[in-house]
Amino acid sequence: MTKKNPALTFTRQIAAPAAHSYRAFTTAAGLREWLVKGAEASYENLNYLFLLWEDGFTVSGRYEDLKENARVRFTWRAQQDPHESLVSVTLTEQDGGTLLTLEHSGLGSDETWDAIRADLATRWEASLDNLKEVLESGFDRRVYQKPLMGILIGQFITSEMADKRNLPIRYGHQIAGVLPKMGAELAGLVKDDIILRLDGIPIKDFESITDALNGHLAGDVLDVEYLRGQEILTAKFTLSSRAKPTIPANARALADNIQGIYRNANAKLQEILEGASVEHTEHRPAPLEWNTHEVLAHLILSDRDMLNWATSAVHGKEVGHDTSQIHSRLKGLVLRFPEAPRLVEQLGFVQDETVAFLADLPTEFVERKSSYTRIAAGYVEETPYHYKDHLGQIEKNLAAARGLN
Repeated sequence: MTKKNPALTFTRQIAAPAAHSYRAFTTAAGLREWLVKGAEASYENLNYLFLLWEDGFTVSGRYEDLKENARVRFTWRAQQDPHESLVSVTLTEQDGGTLLTLEHSGLGSDETWDAIRADLATRWEASLDNLKEVLESGFDRRVYQKPLMGILIGQFITSEMADKRNLPIRYGHQIAGVLPKMGAELAGLVKDDIILRLDGIPIKDFESITDALNGHLAGDVLDVEYLRGQEILTAKFTLSSRAKPTIPANARALADNIQGIYRNANAKLQEILEGASVEHTEHRPAPLEWNTHEVLAHLILSDRDMLNWATSAVHGKEVGHDTSQIHSRLKGLVLRFPEAPRLVEQLGFVQDETVAFLADLPTEFVERKSSYTRIAAGYVEETPYHYKDHLGQIEKNLAAARGLN
């Protein structure tokens, strides 16, 4: 008797327009917002689809049939699949929202496909739940239900750095700060502690942090070993979930929110810099640490890169934005603006550009919660912590410089 080979079928009622679901399946940006870590998608000219998950799972395919805001059909072949299968998505406007039906057909019937079918069922169930969440609320479950340490990423210690700083270790991650009421702070960790091991895994690079967290959920307790000064300490570390920020209701409210953060930060910055000489602002507390000019340059570049990222996301061609610590960029900016007041002026310019950009976000972008919430959360969550951390760094640098006089 031939083994039956039924399709996998899933339905979701989504309180969002069909156009939002259609975009989620037909654009690289839309696919990244709910399904995968990386995506390439095109149905014009070259017809192709490539998907990459966080766990290294990959799929390639091509679009077979599209009807705008109503139907999407594409082929699917993961790296372990003996042959390609077919994914069909139907979108029906219903009760002010969308009834989404996804059918994954063409799967094989022999034993090779049993594990594949089970994995696909698990992936689609979780992913479609996330799609519904993202389109209705804007919050990605992969982000807000993921176990977190509550640290700000700093620098990874190399053996060369350890030698120069006379550290009793050869590797580790020096944290740039801790987030309030999350795992790191509750475990007693503070800024500049160097995490050596987490759950028994040596922390030598970002991938080792990921390895230590894999398979864990928020609330799990891990052992952490860290260096503070010259002393190696241990603690119990409870993984946290990420609190959902309050998202401003519209573009103007978002711009006003960020402008207020900038205003408070700038007032604090002026207070810190009051009476500081060029000698003070050029003081370098240690050979590998930034002076005040370089910290200001980093703030300028961070805001500029953040603005470039947000702009690219709004226009569907998203690019990364984490290059503001590259020494050559900092050096170039400081050479161009060699005094603190001129750097502060440049910081004000990019802040003004950011506020103007956020106030003018397109209406259709703001209404698409999957996109707007992600951009708004990036600004609302990251900006105050980033400024607080680096203003504290400037304050510390200047206090040390004045203490030398």
